[in-house]
Amino acid sequence: MPGQSRGLNHPIISASKLWIRKRGAACPWLSCNGLAAPAITRNRRSAGHCMVEMNNLNSPHLIEAVRIWTGWGQSAAPNRHDKRLADHFGENVAAKLLALIKFLEDDFYSSDARLTATDLHDVEKLASEQFKRRHPTVAEEIVKAFAWCYTFDFK
Repeated sequence: MPGQSRGLNHPIISASKLWIRKRGAACPWLSCNGLAAPAITRNRRSAGHCMVEMNNLNSPHLIEAVRIWTGWGQSAAPNRHDKRLADHFGENVAAKLLALIKFLEDDFYSSDARLTATDLHDVEKLASEQFKRRHPTVAEEIVKAFAWCYTFDFK
């Protein structure tokens, strides 16, 4: 499988899909208390690992979680806050969402746009395009929230 694992329970990129690698059937992503986000299906087994596909990067719950965690639309500057997410969704669900949100944020921040673009508008545009190429199903609201954080951090 292409991409490099960042360890157990950490997502890896494979073409246009995001996968979570976890030993055994007790994968915490498979029991999300009925939340629609993230929607996950058992899809592949490889070397004794349960591979689950994260294929709903545009669900309303994930969009809301990113908005709450980043502070997008609620504050003048990015204000990433794990506790705010836990207060809204509960500890168990927030922990599951945070793993995905932080992975997506790290992936957005892997962009070299801050080094290659000529102005802040181009930084946002280039970083967003790169991220959407890797995650074609991601909600535009999530892209905008991460772009807001990225451009603020690298202004």
